Amino acid sequence: MTSSDVRLRLHAAGFDPTVCRGKEALMIGWNKKYSAEQVAAWANQYPAWTNTGVRTSNAPAFDIDIRNPEAAEAAEELVRNLYADRGTLLTRIGEAPKRALLFRTLQPFAKIRADFVAPNGSEHHNRGPGRRPAT
Repeated sequence: MTSSDVRLRLHAAGFDPTVCRGKEALMIGWNKKYSAEQVAAWANQYPAWTNTGVRTSNAPAFDIDIRNPEAAEAAEELVRNLYADRGTLLTRIGEAPKRALLFRTLQPFAKIRADFVAPNGSEHHNRGPGRRPAT
């Protein structure tokens, strides 16, 4: 299956795909809705950009940016248990053990973020250099 095939299938399933180079969505207007014809054209417009992103306004993700494998698995299990009766929950693993659990929503909402400090003092999903996460 080609990158274009993946994007078109996502589009047909109601998602808003975008073309990416690595993890970066560099195309001007990446956060807009596009027609299937426009999505198909990206293969020719951006042939070296073979990755695909999904706009999260209607497909939010529970992003588990935890580097400890046991903690990342425990966080995923907690989310799965909370939403077990709501349908299939998809997981995308990027830089393991970090992962994202994908949802669907009809009502977009603002980003919700929580930062954590492990018992050993390591920070997870911190806010950047010089800023301590909430404990």
